[in-house]
Amino acid sequence: MKRTKSYYEKYKQDACKYTKAVFTSDSDKKIIASGPGTGKSSLFGEICKVKIAEGKNKNLTLSFINELIDDLRKDIGHVSEVKTLHSFTLGYMPKHNKYYLDLEDVISKDYEIVHGKKINFKEILCRLINEKEALKFFFERRKYYGYYSPNSSVYILNWCFRKGKIKIPSYSQILIDEYQDFNKLESRLIDLLAKKSPIIIVGDDDQSLYGWKFADHEGMQTKLESSEYNKFDLPYCFRCSRVIVDAYSDIIQRAKRKGYLSGRKERGFEYYPSEKKDEISDKHEKIWLTKNVFKPANVADIIDRQIKELIDQKSKTWPTVLVIFPNKLKNLIPLFEGYLRRRGYKYIDSPDIKQNEESIKVLSLFIKNGNSKCNLSWRLASEQLLDKHAFEKIIKKSDSIDNEVEFLSLLDPEDCKLIKTLRASLIKIVKNKEPQDITEDARDLIFDKLGYNPIDVTYHQLKRDFNTITPQRGNSYKNIPIKIATILGSKGLTRDFVFLANFDDRFILKNKKVTNEHVKEILVALTRAKRKVSILVSGDAVPTFINWINPKYIEEKKYI
Repeated sequence: MKRTKSYYEKYKQDACKYTKAVFTSDSDKKIIASGPGTGKSSLFGEICKVKIAEGKNKNLTLSFINELIDDLRKDIGHVSEVKTLHSFTLGYMPKHNKYYLDLEDVISKDYEIVHGKKINFKEILCRLINEKEALKFFFERRKYYGYYSPNSSVYILNWCFRKGKIKIPSYSQILIDEYQDFNKLESRLIDLLAKKSPIIIVGDDDQSLYGWKFADHEGMQTKLESSEYNKFDLPYCFRCSRVIVDAYSDIIQRAKRKGYLSGRKERGFEYYPSEKKDEISDKHEKIWLTKNVFKPANVADIIDRQIKELIDQKSKTWPTVLVIFPNKLKNLIPLFEGYLRRRGYKYIDSPDIKQNEESIKVLSLFIKNGNSKCNLSWRLASEQLLDKHAFEKIIKKSDSIDNEVEFLSLLDPEDCKLIKTLRASLIKIVKNKEPQDITEDARDLIFDKLGYNPIDVTYHQLKRDFNTITPQRGNSYKNIPIKIATILGSKGLTRDFVFLANFDDRFILKNKKVTNEHVKEILVALTRAKRKVSILVSGDAVPTFINWINPKYIEEKKYI
């Protein structure tokens, strides 16, 4: 088909029809079912500009993902206040509003020790389960520890709004993004905010990956089916090349035929043609599939070759690259990054994965907290450093004390002295003191309690140092920025070229069975790319989801 100006104009007018419907509606409650790359940020910005032109300049945009929040601030921060939902709620908490993300897990463990039965406070809060006695225990412990969790701050703010303890604020416009990731607790807060302000909710249940935080994607469907909200669609994908949109649609249709994604609202998801997008799509007509690439060194080698093949080295600007690993292969990322650096890549952004990560996370609060008597810090350190019997005895004792009694006073004096010694030594390390400033006994204590083996530490550091030495090469394309993430960590990201590494069934599926969540993970991973997707698998078998895509969209790459 010859692509004329009138051809592109037709699509432009059709796309405008959908956004115009949102603008011209006088409803104060709107909900938009919108797939990836369908222009939500642009729409949000235009809506806020209209409000400001009307003299209404108090706009609020709420979402979840920090990466997405950063992008939204760049795009619409000049016309709207942009926050994560949890930073919004924390602003309403009393002074000393400190967060500890895993507070529910900590208090769940306390409850089990005191009452002899397991409980999940995260689920109770997120799903609004009415467990009065358990909730009383939770909030008494929260007060004693002096910290909030994201969920507890939302729960408290909900209660304060409902009881009139805090006045529900009003805004010119509230915009809610990624609504499919909200749980019942968070949705309740949105409903309360909607009582005082016009609200636009945007979501896509195809991208609901946060089951672990009890996300209630059915809440999105309920609002789409209710008469309370006016429904709108944004069917055009402005981000992805044509083949990616077609592959996405193939996976959706095959999944539905196989009985997955039941209850999904039908909506359009179409490629949006423009001269620039068509040029990209014509250049990248296929999704690449490369088999028998397993070890991180091999993955780095193939990606290096493919980047060189894809990049126009005469271009004035470098494209961006994202490498996505299955969630269960997160620990391969540091090794893979090392091999990329050996090949000359300098600008790599990857998740910080530490040895003994849990111990470090727990003790970092203990050593960085300016309050040396912080109850939560001492509780976490005691669990980490004392034997199980001694720790549980302290927790049981703490259940019957006044809130004014410090946790550290419950410890045996010798145990208290040991923990203080360890804390002092770790603080010296954090402050970059010389090794000789730490006594030999203190060093032995650190290695023993944190589970570090000095020989192993030296071995891994040497291996990392040699792997990350950057050879002096003239290949200037090695200066391109590369982001490495897991599937879950890739949400909210967008890059020109996306490599899906080790995307075999055995690393994606659980017990070789497909679930709705697996389908959504693949959809999210595919649509991070603007231009090209390249899939690397460790074996000779074609992954299930790739078999769901029309073979005409796949090109197998082979390397000697």
